[in-house]
Amino acid sequence: MGYRRLITYTQDGESGVSLRAAGFRPAAHLPPHQGWDRPSRHRPHRTQPTGRTRWEVTLGRPTECHSAPRPRQARPHCQSRTKHIIHDIQHLYM
Repeated sequence: MGYRRLITYTQDGESGVSLRAAGFRPAAHLPPHQGWDRPSRHRPHRTQPTGRTRWEVTLGRPTECHSAPRPRQARPHCQSRTKHIIHDIQHLYM
């Protein structure tokens, strides 16, 4: 896939426990902004402003995905840490 960093956000009040389990770490707390209205694109205020947390996981060079061998049926063979993380995230939300 070629990505080195994955980024996502949670709103204040969301724990982010599934992100932690997938290897994400909080990178920044962002204050509330006043809606999506910008001078270049006007939009009505439909939501209450809320703070957010930016979560990141940095991906390194391809590594072995598992320290101990597992049966092929338990988890597909992966060639990089990226595939391993994405596989785990997909299973968290299925």
